[in-house]
Amino acid sequence: NKEGICYELRDYAIKVLTGVVEDDTFFAIIYTLDENDDDFDESVWIKANPGLGVCKRFDDMRRLAKKAKEQIAARPNFLTKHLNKWVNAESVWMDMSKWEAAPANAPDDELQHYPVWVGVDLASKIDVAAAIKMYEDGQGKTHIKCKFWLPEDRIETAPKHIAELYRKWADAGHLELTDGEVIDHDIIKDDILKWCDGDDVRELGFDPWSAVQFSRRLAEEGVPLVEVAQTVKNMSEAMKSVQADVYAGKFHHDHNPMMAWMLSNVTVKPDRNENIFPNKSTPENKIDGPVAMFTAKSRQLVGGGSDGDFLSSLNPDEDLLFL
Repeated sequence: NKEGICYELRDYAIKVLTGVVEDDTFFAIIYTLDENDDDFDESVWIKANPGLGVCKRFDDMRRLAKKAKEQIAARPNFLTKHLNKWVNAESVWMDMSKWEAAPANAPDDELQHYPVWVGVDLASKIDVAAAIKMYEDGQGKTHIKCKFWLPEDRIETAPKHIAELYRKWADAGHLELTDGEVIDHDIIKDDILKWCDGDDVRELGFDPWSAVQFSRRLAEEGVPLVEVAQTVKNMSEAMKSVQADVYAGKFHHDHNPMMAWMLSNVTVKPDRNENIFPNKSTPENKIDGPVAMFTAKSRQLVGGGSDGDFLSSLNPDEDLLFL
């Protein structure tokens, strides 16, 4: 059951073991098969059963494996109870070791000469909001910067281990806490205007969900806006492009630990056409930063927008585009 405490703790344990989260007070060992192991290969069973041959008999494992292989209905029980596998879990999308190994961004004074696409994910007013600036340096490389907001009162209702992360990131300047229980979108609007001042912003992409007033206020400031619905069509190619660039060493970022945590939360389950869409394993595993990044990437891929300064005098009625 992915909704239970076991899956939540296992997910947190993986983040600690892989270095995404630093927590020396948390100890965990996970006995299970590796991703590409054959469930019915006897030589790998000991990975999930360290006492195999001592307190658990090989004959019993062979009998259960034979039954699971021949009867599909018996397979989930064998995989979960004897191999410690989550039969309905989606796969983690990003190899976090490759993300952590990515080079740092170019200096700010250099980045301001590159075209930039901005992606925004507001989610809801009571949760994390994210904005990503994605620069294209003309040499096939991408550079991103991250910005996050959270209502301060939201920390009190978050699980303890998540609340501690939020406080640590806020203290380090990676997360801006706003007063009260909800985020004022005007604060985000003003922050984005200051954050992008001087940049060659081609477009700001946003998800229309809960963002109507926010987008109108930005349009009034002359920001070139485009509505990017969170659909497989807009997300799949953007995700594949980001992953390919990261794995090829063509992706630079600001090594924001909150963004790294969110990326480790992204799971996928390809459809029959190999399309993918960002999901999360539990409600508290936020992915707003990656979604904002995919939004920006989807517009960069099509070369959206035109040359011009961020605060150029545009007609808001003409520059709000809908896809």
